[in-house]
Amino acid sequence: MEITLRDLPLLTFLDRVRKAIIRSALVVAALAAAAWFVTDRILELLLGLYDGVEALVYVHVAESFMTRLKLAAITGVVAGMPWILWQVYSVVAPLVPKSLRRSGVGLLCSAALLFYAGLLFALYGVLPLALRFFLSFGGDYVEPMIRIDGLVGFAVSFALPFGIIFQLPVVVYFLGRMGLVSAEGLRRYRKYSIFVIFVVAAILTPADVFSQFMMAIPLMVLYELSIVLVRTAERRQVRPSED
Repeated sequence: MEITLRDLPLLTFLDRVRKAIIRSALVVAALAAAAWFVTDRILELLLGLYDGVEALVYVHVAESFMTRLKLAAITGVVAGMPWILWQVYSVVAPLVPKSLRRSGVGLLCSAALLFYAGLLFALYGVLPLALRFFLSFGGDYVEPMIRIDGLVGFAVSFALPFGIIFQLPVVVYFLGRMGLVSAEGLRRYRKYSIFVIFVVAAILTPADVFSQFMMAIPLMVLYELSIVLVRTAERRQVRPSED
């Protein structure tokens, strides 16, 4: 017999959430502390991605320190994402049907790989093009002086959303296995989904059309991939009567 959210006591569920948050925070804090010592190297890698930017500047006394602190914290989250995903799964695992629980580790590995694939796609595929696009408006008489906080914020505002949206195939596959979505339904509502994709891209990216299209295009590709995955999941659909 499967456990539902109604069967699981609220205090027990909240205790699971609390422990998962604490365990995740401890690992992220440890990774962030270690990342502090390589922030110079990370900044050097970020700077190397962009043509036309040879050095960074800062205008506030504590800006460089605070930016490095933020960069270390973000690196801790990125490096600890597999552990964070595992903690999320540990909370919801009792509510997942046993037949689907067997493939939980595979879904977690896929989610982690897709997260890092999204980051790499953003850093090496989208960000250089985006920066070149924006710097092209400076002309011959304007010298770009990129702030360290601006570069890190620009990179984060692109990379993390890409890591998140690349989870779409895993989420849709899971819903397909649960019988909550169907390949036919995804195909039927494709045009509405495209509209939602552009709205999501507009929310998650800086306010410019170029960035929105650079996120919307891979999202549409992932949506089509999700249809294929759901068609596969329907053959192994979880039924309520299963133990």
